[in-house]
Amino acid sequence: MLKVPADSLQVNDVFIVRSGENLPVDGVVIEGSSRVNESMLTGESLPVGKQKGAKVFAATINQQGLLKCRATSVGARTQLAAIIHLVEEAQGSKAPIQRMADTISGIFVPVVVG
Repeated sequence: MLKVPADSLQVNDVFIVRSGENLPVDGVVIEGSSRVNESMLTGESLPVGKQKGAKVFAATINQQGLLKCRATSVGARTQLAAIIHLVEEAQGSKAPIQRMADTISGIFVPVVVG
């Protein structure tokens, strides 16, 4: 069995994930069955059963069994990368009501203090 760095995987590459290992990229199970801890993506505390044809996601943990998967998304195109991007975007922008409150307080506070 050849071990390669996760960042060298390409779409349609086949990879194997043993029990206790993290999934390196998003993919589809082509062989095997297991239970995968997806709590870091979904918040669900119970492991999810995975069998042939099931989708698996990068950074989730294979808890038991061996999964042979085909990569569907790698690098910045994984589900985890999309969530990280959305959170960063949300943290960097203000809601319109927040901008309005900032403008009003910028006028109101000096007037009250004066």
